[in-house]
Amino acid sequence: MMMMADKLLVDTNVLVYAPLEDSPFFHQSHSAIAYYSTGGFEIWIARQIIREYLVTKSRLMIEANKYDNEQLLIELTYLVDNYQVADETDQTTFILSELLSKYKIAGKQIHDANIVATCLQNNIFKTFFVAFEKLHYPIFFLFG
Repeated sequence: MMMMADKLLVDTNVLVYAPLEDSPFFHQSHSAIAYYSTGGFEIWIARQIIREYLVTKSRLMIEANKYDNEQLLIELTYLVDNYQVADETDQTTFILSELLSKYKIAGKQIHDANIVATCLQNNIFKTFFVAFEKLHYPIFFLFG
C-alpha cells in the first residue's frame, strides 16, 4: 500500500526569499523548500499566497526600479505549475466565520485566518513560514 505524503503549506515569505540569493533569508528559505520537497511532503500554496507573492514581488521590483510585468507572469506560472494549489470555496468562508467567532482576530490577522481556513478545508494541517522580522528562524507550525 502506497503511503500518502503529508501536505505542507509554504507561506508567502518563504516563496519570496527562496530564489533571492542576495537576501539574508535566502539560505533559510531555499533550504526549507528543498528539504520539505524531498522529505516526503506534498508542497502546497493557497490562492491567497499567490496574490500576496505577486504583491510583494511587484513592490520589490518597483523599489529597485526594475518592474517587469512579464517576469511576474513567469513567476505566477511557475508557482501554479510547481506547487499544489489549495482553492477557496464556500466551505472556506464558513470555516473562516467559525475561526472569527472562536478567536479574537482583527486587522491583517484575518488574512492569516483565511489561509488557515483554506488549509483546513483542503485537509492541510502543517504549514511552514519564517517570521524573519520577529524571530530570525524558521517555524514549523501544526494546527488542526
